[in-house]
Amino acid sequence: MATPTPTDLSLVLKQYEGFWASLADVSRLPASERRTALSRYASDPELKSVVFGMSRLDAKGQLLYGANLPRPKAKIATDGKTALVDDCQDSTKAGAATKSTMAPVTVGVARNHVVVTMKKVDEIWKVVFVSYTKTPC
Repeated sequence: MATPTPTDLSLVLKQYEGFWASLADVSRLPASERRTALSRYASDPELKSVVFGMSRLDAKGQLLYGANLPRPKAKIATDGKTALVDDCQDSTKAGAATKSTMAPVTVGVARNHVVVTMKKVDEIWKVVFVSYTKTPC
């Protein structure tokens, strides 16, 4: 078994950061297009969870705004198929907003501890599980 390379790690982080950067834009898409748009960065069960969460925002007349600023550290398992990303995101410029006015309904925190599991799916790293831990960064 090969040891993961720095290139592997950069691919994990690129996909990870792309996932977070895409969320606000994807929340503005028609519901029927969201799964396909997010599938570039995520796979089930997280893909299903995010799409469901966006449908709940729709029902409240809300969408996502802004972007989390990732500060990730990643490790790839020796099998080369699973990665764990430990992140202390700055989420102060992201949250949910009212669609009609774009007024923020929620605002994130400066040190949001997130732990994410990623899997290599068809040779592409994808987010499969996101955990918002209660532990400090």
